[in-house]
Amino acid sequence: MDLQVLEAYERAEKRKKPSPVVMFDDVYKELPTRLQQQREDMKKHVSRYPDQYPLDSFDPISAQ
Repeated sequence: MDLQVLEAYERAEKRKKPSPVVMFDDVYKELPTRLQQQREDMKKHVSRYPDQYPLDSFDPISAQ
C-alpha cells in the first residue's frame, strides 16, 4: 500500500467516529416522526446497555 494512504488511514483512525445518531441526518429535510422515534429509541437502548456499546471512539451520543 502507498505510504500516503497508510498515513492518512492512521490519522483517520485516531479521530473520533461520528455519533451513531447522525445516521438519521441528511436524508430528509425534516425527519419523519417515525424516524425521530427510532432515533430516540436507539439512544435509550444504547444508554440502557452501555457495556454492549463501547462508544469511547465515537463523538458523544447526546450530540442530537
